Amino acid sequence: MLRAFMQYYLAVNAVNISFCFLMLMFTGLLWLPVLFCSIGIAVGIGSYNYFFSNQYYFYYNLGFTRRRLAIAVLACNFFIALLPALLIYLLNA
Repeated sequence: MLRAFMQYYLAVNAVNISFCFLMLMFTGLLWLPVLFCSIGIAVGIGSYNYFFSNQYYFYYNLGFTRRRLAIAVLACNFFIALLPALLIYLLNA
């Protein structure tokens, strides 16, 4: 089941990271962790819903719901972005 979640996580975050680096040109480094944890996830999940909506049946069969997958991605990204966010905050203070 971890392998299936990692497949979903990597597919969502491929779009998320691309979106965050695109927005980095317009917003600046300070907003990168915030974008990675919030708007980027929404864009990633939205694109996954649009392009791979039939794949959710695979996850339903494994016991994952859309909400559970989204919350797990959000939690993982929050903990990943926590250290860079603190580092950026301390360097700017």
